[in-house]
Amino acid sequence: MILVTGINGFIGSHIARLLLLRGERVRGTIRSTSNLINLHDINDRVELVECDIRDRKSLTRAFANVDTCFHAAALVKIGKHSRDDYFSTNLNGTMNVCEAALSAGVKKFVHTSTCETFRGYEEPLPVTEKFHARFIDMIGFYGQSKFLAEEHVRASVKEGLNAVITVPTAVIGPGDVNLTTPGYMLLEYIKGRIPIYFETGFNIVDVRDVAAGHLAAGDAGKRGKRYILGTHNVVLSDLFQLLRAVSGKKPFSLKVPPSLIIAGSYLLGKNSENAKKVRASKRPFFFDNRKPCEELRWSPSFDLKTTLKDALQWYEKNGS
Repeated sequence: MILVTGINGFIGSHIARLLLLRGERVRGTIRSTSNLINLHDINDRVELVECDIRDRKSLTRAFANVDTCFHAAALVKIGKHSRDDYFSTNLNGTMNVCEAALSAGVKKFVHTSTCETFRGYEEPLPVTEKFHARFIDMIGFYGQSKFLAEEHVRASVKEGLNAVITVPTAVIGPGDVNLTTPGYMLLEYIKGRIPIYFETGFNIVDVRDVAAGHLAAGDAGKRGKRYILGTHNVVLSDLFQLLRAVSGKKPFSLKVPPSLIIAGSYLLGKNSENAKKVRASKRPFFFDNRKPCEELRWSPSFDLKTTLKDALQWYEKNGS
């Protein structure tokens, strides 16, 4: 039996589909309030267990007879969430899942992290798995909570958990049910709500390639190692140009010097989370994916145009 925590989520649902294509028995955790739209096509082929990863006791039934666990459950959606919201799910929840996996004798554990844990002061470009950021460099409660969650997974490895860590970059594609930050940016641009921007860049990866990377990590990932799952390093002006071509829309957006927007961000407060994010975005956030391609034989298959097109169609169909 294979367990996927957060099986109804953006990444978790795609992991489940690929596992089913392999003929695996799949169980997934959901909460009583979970949106199950991403499971409409596989709902009758997976076993769903209602539990909350923040409650250690509720995980016991979920881990019964489980050989492999893909831990994809996390609080990632944008909005006004408190420190406790992020830390209780992303850190404490991960601690509970790791403890349950150890108690159940799980043979392989794949933890879904985030590229935000690579944010650092003058990180090398492109970023590789060799770079280790510091907690003090994390921006916002999401990054902080996921950074500490990674640290706990590594500590659990020392206790005997055969865990690997996947680090997706900016994930885009169909199924973004909770509207993650990359998806929100795409929609804001298409709707003409980004009138000005400065040139920067980041790495984009299709959610379906991310799911394939998780399975590859489960098959061949080395204990205690982390793998960057990213494909396209793209500058913002090129991304916006591609979005115009894919959507057929031509929103007005003017490129301005970074100093102008950075200066404006100080109006939010020099040490505010948004101001810190603007300053951090001055440098491109590019990644190198050679390690998973070589060690895991991960072979991303989605080009950026297809990813954007499929994402926008999904948002339109689902009323985002």
